[in-house]
Amino acid sequence: MSNLNALLDAANQHLENGSIEDAEELCRQALSRAPSSIRALKTYGRCQIATGDLEAAIKSFEFVLQMDPQDASASYNLALAHNAQGNLDLACVNFERALSLDPENPTFHEAMATVHAFKGEIEDSLRHLLIAQELKPDDPNVMSNLGSVLAQIGAYYDARRYFEQVLALQPENGPVAIQLAHILQEQGDTGRALELTEALYLKRPREPMVLSAFARSLALVGELDRAADLLDLALKIAPDMVNALEEYALVSAYRGDPDRGLAKLAALLKTQKDNPHLCLLLATAMSRAGKHAESVTLAQPALKDITTGANGLALVRQGLFHQGKFAEARELAAQVGLGTAGLNGGLAGALEKVIIPLETKPLEAILFARFLSGAGETGDAAERIVYAHEPLVPLLQRMDLGFRLEPLEGKSLFEIAETGNACFMASFSARPEVADYDPAGFRPYLKTDPRADDFWRGSLAPLKGPLVGVTWGKHAPAPLLHHVQAGLADWPGAVLSLMWDDQRAELEGNRKIIDAGAHLKSLEMLVDLVGKLDLVVGPDGLVTHIAGALGIPTIVLATPDKQWYWYAPEGRSHWYPSVQVLERPWAEPMEHFTQRLSNKLAEMTGVQAA
Repeated sequence: MSNLNALLDAANQHLENGSIEDAEELCRQALSRAPSSIRALKTYGRCQIATGDLEAAIKSFEFVLQMDPQDASASYNLALAHNAQGNLDLACVNFERALSLDPENPTFHEAMATVHAFKGEIEDSLRHLLIAQELKPDDPNVMSNLGSVLAQIGAYYDARRYFEQVLALQPENGPVAIQLAHILQEQGDTGRALELTEALYLKRPREPMVLSAFARSLALVGELDRAADLLDLALKIAPDMVNALEEYALVSAYRGDPDRGLAKLAALLKTQKDNPHLCLLLATAMSRAGKHAESVTLAQPALKDITTGANGLALVRQGLFHQGKFAEARELAAQVGLGTAGLNGGLAGALEKVIIPLETKPLEAILFARFLSGAGETGDAAERIVYAHEPLVPLLQRMDLGFRLEPLEGKSLFEIAETGNACFMASFSARPEVADYDPAGFRPYLKTDPRADDFWRGSLAPLKGPLVGVTWGKHAPAPLLHHVQAGLADWPGAVLSLMWDDQRAELEGNRKIIDAGAHLKSLEMLVDLVGKLDLVVGPDGLVTHIAGALGIPTIVLATPDKQWYWYAPEGRSHWYPSVQVLERPWAEPMEHFTQRLSNKLAEMTGVQAA
């Protein structure tokens, strides 16, 4: 092939086919004939990126840009090389230069979005992805990236919509199906997540990534033995596969032996001590085991790496919260500049806008609403507004908020966040108010409706007191209905179920627990009923947060992977003083735990067990 362009055409074809060595050889031939050929240098630079020779690739593209500073693709590929080195700042500069030269290139916008996402700059990432989507409306990669970024900020409904659109176009896209399964699990739809991952498993029964995802789905519906078998197979095929090890640690904890999973992760980390991703993974598993001090120490390398820094920071802050080290958590946030963007916690200072979209869990709205009554002055007398999804508005109206409530429907989340000092409610844990919170100043801040008093007093009057309301988990390791009922065997008064979803069906034939959920038609009715009870017992959930915000005595049934907001010095909740936290270690038999629950009830009420 004597023609230079023919050589480079062939080299590009080899690159597309994955024959990198053949492509490199043809590029060398081309460069021996024309050392300053821009096309040859660019093709050779792409080969160097593919082989991992990043310094050489950078030199190739810098040489091209010396000859032609207006070459957008050279700037783009130079940015890719810097990005592969982990130098995100230089990558960002060169992606921006590529975009300035070719602002309508959707690939450049996608790349820029990826860098912003790694840096935790979610608003900028979303902005570039939305531009890319305008340029390529039906592109599955753009939709998949949008779903991933939205999932990072907890916008699960929007993320789910994008992932479902991708699967409609690409039904065999396994990675997107797995991401969608994770979203469904976050939303509590573990049944559909199981169906999705099982369908993948039936098509690819020996693919470790699929085995790991299916095992997770099984674990979350209580099928722990089958999940363990699948993970054993995945690790037999790929012994060092991170996803399989992560799920193995989860399943080991749920089966009562967290150290087994921790040991496997620690063994891999010994071979890759400087890997921040592995450090973060082991730190997460340590946190699940309740080893928060060790978790914080292990996560330190992840804090220093830009690709893991955001997740590492969240884990370390939660680990410090679990230990009651709130001053350290605030100092850490100040060191890294946490809370400088609307989607990431808002600015340190008085809030003007709080955004509570559909994705926000009602329990999060209850937990953080305490900070909205004494929010301080904005400085310029700007009105403070809470934008909330319509179903949450009646609940928020039961609280003394220093904000005007507005329905969120029909408004753009991002336009709201762009002006003023705004914060998404789900990101509130990043704000300084959380670290500064003093439980000594707690006052119940959720109110019942006095107009409902007569109805509930009349309905509850025939029942023998004291009255206890209960909830329970759907799957192990959460306490199930029969576990909670066993712990309440000696309770002297009436027991009322506060379940008002499909789990009410579990009460069929149960003559010891009153199905109060059958009479609950709204969240406000649930609040009014809980406010009339003497005690509430159940796992972490909406009901326990309602009880805590009302100041009703409560026992939360927890496991070592409990959320940071159940920090409980001497067993009493830091965030809800009327709540006591009863934790079951992973290895403790459930019958021992139910006996401890019975003892705790006797301690709280003065009613001795029979």
